[in-house]
Amino acid sequence: MKISLITIVISLIFLSSCSSESPQEKAKKYLGYIDSFYVDLTDEQENLVKKIIDLYFYNKSKTTHLNKKIYDHIEDSLLNNKKKLDIKLVESLIIQIQKENLKSVPEQLAMIDGFYQTLSKKQKVEVADALKSLKSKSARFRFWIGEPDKK
Repeated sequence: MKISLITIVISLIFLSSCSSESPQEKAKKYLGYIDSFYVDLTDEQENLVKKIIDLYFYNKSKTTHLNKKIYDHIEDSLLNNKKKLDIKLVESLIIQIQKENLKSVPEQLAMIDGFYQTLSKKQKVEVADALKSLKSKSARFRFWIGEPDKK
Protein backbone atom coordinates (compact mmCIF):
# COMPACT_ATOMS: atom_id res chain seq x y z
CA MET A 1 0.00 0.00 0.00
CA LYS A 2 2.75 2.47 0.96
CA ILE A 3 4.74 1.64 -2.17
CA SER A 4 1.68 2.23 -4.37
CA LEU A 5 1.01 5.57 -2.71
CA ILE A 6 4.65 6.64 -3.07
CA THR A 7 4.66 5.55 -6.72
CA ILE A 8 1.52 7.58 -7.42
CA VAL A 9 2.92 10.67 -5.69
CA ILE A 10 6.24 10.43 -7.55
CA SER A 11 4.40 9.89 -10.84
CA LEU A 12 2.20 12.93 -10.25
CA ILE A 13 5.21 15.09 -9.40
CA PHE A 14 7.04 13.88 -12.50
CA LEU A 15 4.08 14.31 -14.80
CA SER A 16 3.20 17.75 -13.48
CA SER A 17 6.73 18.93 -14.14
CA CYS A 18 6.57 17.74 -17.74
CA SER A 19 5.02 20.25 -20.04
CA SER A 20 4.86 20.96 -23.71
CA GLU A 21 4.70 24.70 -22.96
CA SER A 22 7.80 26.72 -23.66
CA PRO A 23 9.27 28.81 -20.83
CA GLN A 24 8.00 31.87 -22.72
CA GLU A 25 4.45 30.49 -22.78
CA LYS A 26 4.70 29.59 -19.09
CA ALA A 27 5.83 33.14 -18.25
CA LYS A 28 2.84 34.60 -20.10
CA LYS A 29 0.52 32.10 -18.39
CA TYR A 30 1.96 33.12 -15.02
CA LEU A 31 1.22 36.75 -15.90
CA GLY A 32 -2.47 35.82 -15.95
CA TYR A 33 -2.09 34.28 -12.50
CA ILE A 34 -0.46 37.47 -11.20
CA ASP A 35 -3.25 39.58 -12.74
CA SER A 36 -5.92 37.36 -11.19
CA PHE A 37 -4.53 37.12 -7.67
CA TYR A 38 -2.09 39.95 -6.98
CA VAL A 39 -2.21 43.01 -9.22
CA ASP A 40 -5.14 44.12 -11.34
CA LEU A 41 -3.41 45.05 -14.60
CA THR A 42 -5.04 46.81 -17.53
CA ASP A 43 -4.94 45.19 -20.96
CA GLU A 44 -2.34 47.77 -21.99
CA GLN A 45 -0.15 46.87 -19.01
CA GLU A 46 -0.49 43.15 -19.71
CA ASN A 47 0.56 43.76 -23.31
CA LEU A 48 3.59 45.74 -22.12
CA VAL A 49 4.63 42.88 -19.83
CA LYS A 50 4.13 40.38 -22.66
CA LYS A 51 6.45 42.50 -24.83
CA ILE A 52 9.03 42.50 -22.02
CA ILE A 53 8.73 38.71 -21.79
CA ASP A 54 9.10 38.36 -25.57
CA LEU A 55 12.17 40.62 -25.58
CA TYR A 56 13.74 38.70 -22.71
CA PHE A 57 13.33 35.35 -24.44
CA TYR A 58 14.41 36.76 -27.80
CA ASN A 59 17.62 38.06 -26.22
CA LYS A 60 18.18 34.78 -24.35
CA SER A 61 17.79 32.87 -27.61
CA LYS A 62 20.90 34.62 -28.90
CA THR A 63 23.03 32.67 -26.42
CA THR A 64 21.46 29.22 -26.49
CA HIS A 65 24.07 28.03 -29.00
CA LEU A 66 26.73 28.95 -26.44
CA ASN A 67 24.88 27.08 -23.69
CA LYS A 68 24.78 24.10 -26.04
CA LYS A 69 28.55 24.27 -26.54
CA ILE A 70 29.06 24.20 -22.78
CA TYR A 71 26.67 21.28 -22.42
CA ASP A 72 28.29 19.39 -25.31
CA HIS A 73 31.75 19.88 -23.82
CA ILE A 74 30.68 18.61 -20.40
CA GLU A 75 28.82 15.65 -21.90
CA ASP A 76 31.79 14.77 -24.12
CA SER A 77 34.16 15.00 -21.16
CA LEU A 78 31.98 12.70 -19.08
CA LEU A 79 31.34 10.14 -21.79
CA ASN A 80 35.00 10.01 -22.82
CA ASN A 81 36.21 9.85 -19.23
CA LYS A 82 38.45 12.90 -19.63
CA LYS A 83 40.52 13.76 -16.57
CA LYS A 84 39.68 17.46 -16.72
CA LEU A 85 37.23 19.89 -18.23
CA ASP A 86 38.58 22.52 -20.59
CA ILE A 87 38.04 25.35 -18.10
CA LYS A 88 39.37 27.98 -20.51
CA LEU A 89 36.80 26.95 -23.11
CA VAL A 90 33.92 26.99 -20.63
CA GLU A 91 35.07 30.31 -19.18
CA SER A 92 35.30 31.93 -22.62
CA LEU A 93 31.79 30.70 -23.49
CA ILE A 94 30.41 32.07 -20.22
CA ILE A 95 32.08 35.43 -20.88
CA GLN A 96 30.53 35.49 -24.37
CA ILE A 97 27.11 34.84 -22.82
CA GLN A 98 27.62 37.64 -20.30
CA LYS A 99 28.70 40.09 -23.00
CA GLU A 100 25.67 39.25 -25.13
CA ASN A 101 23.34 39.58 -22.13
CA LEU A 102 24.80 43.00 -21.26
CA LYS A 103 23.90 44.31 -24.71
CA SER A 104 20.20 43.82 -24.00
CA VAL A 105 20.12 45.44 -20.54
CA PRO A 106 19.41 49.06 -21.61
CA GLU A 107 16.48 48.09 -23.85
CA GLN A 108 15.00 45.74 -21.27
CA LEU A 109 15.32 48.32 -18.48
CA ALA A 110 13.72 51.00 -20.68
CA MET A 111 10.75 48.72 -21.31
CA ILE A 112 10.48 47.83 -17.61
CA ASP A 113 10.61 51.51 -16.68
CA GLY A 114 7.91 52.25 -19.27
CA PHE A 115 5.71 49.60 -17.65
CA TYR A 116 6.50 50.94 -14.17
CA GLN A 117 5.41 54.42 -15.20
CA THR A 118 1.97 53.06 -16.16
CA LEU A 119 1.32 51.69 -12.66
CA SER A 120 -1.15 53.56 -10.49
CA LYS A 121 -0.43 54.21 -6.82
CA LYS A 122 -2.80 51.34 -5.92
CA GLN A 123 -1.04 48.96 -8.32
CA LYS A 124 2.36 49.88 -6.87
CA VAL A 125 1.09 48.93 -3.42
CA GLU A 126 -0.30 45.66 -4.85
CA VAL A 127 3.08 44.89 -6.48
CA ALA A 128 4.90 45.66 -3.20
CA ASP A 129 2.50 43.35 -1.33
CA ALA A 130 3.01 40.61 -3.95
CA LEU A 131 6.79 40.92 -3.54
CA LYS A 132 6.46 40.64 0.25
CA SER A 133 4.36 37.53 -0.21
CA LEU A 134 6.89 36.03 -2.61
CA LYS A 135 9.72 36.87 -0.23
CA SER A 136 7.96 35.12 2.65
CA LYS A 137 7.34 31.98 0.55
CA SER A 138 10.47 31.62 -1.56
CA ALA A 139 13.96 30.82 -0.30
CA ARG A 140 15.22 31.28 -3.88
CA PHE A 141 13.82 34.83 -4.00
CA ARG A 142 15.31 35.67 -0.58
CA PHE A 143 18.67 34.35 -1.77
CA TRP A 144 18.42 36.38 -4.99
CA ILE A 145 17.79 39.62 -3.07
CA GLY A 146 20.57 38.86 -0.60
CA GLU A 147 18.52 38.02 2.47
CA PRO A 148 19.56 35.11 4.65
CA ASP A 149 17.32 32.09 4.64
CA LYS A 150 15.11 31.86 7.71
CA LYS A 151 15.43 28.49 9.38
